Amino acid sequence: MWDFRNSLAASMVDMLAKVMSEALPEELMDTLQHVQIASLEEKKRRAQAVVATAAVAAAALGEAYIGIMELVFKGEMCIDDIGTKKGKETMAELFKNNLKNSKEK
Repeated sequence: MWDFRNSLAASMVDMLAKVMSEALPEELMDTLQHVQIASLEEKKRRAQAVVATAAVAAAALGEAYIGIMELVFKGEMCIDDIGTKKGKETMAELFKNNLKNSKEK
């Protein structure tokens, strides 16, 4: 879930850090470096949250696909139905249920 505002803010912080590194007196450079480290930690935290979210979504989608294959195997759905409106609705419903169940765990 990429957010343009957060990306823009991060770019502005990077630009500010660069300008400050050129403008600050040497005795304040340690402080600037600590601020930059804190910025990196925040970026790392946000990146980990995005990766975790993507992993949950991928797992839910994979489980939905397996659910569809089980329906086909049991004869409750025809393989040709997967591309139809009904098949897509079934896949979407399975995906949403799997996503909801993963949030409850």
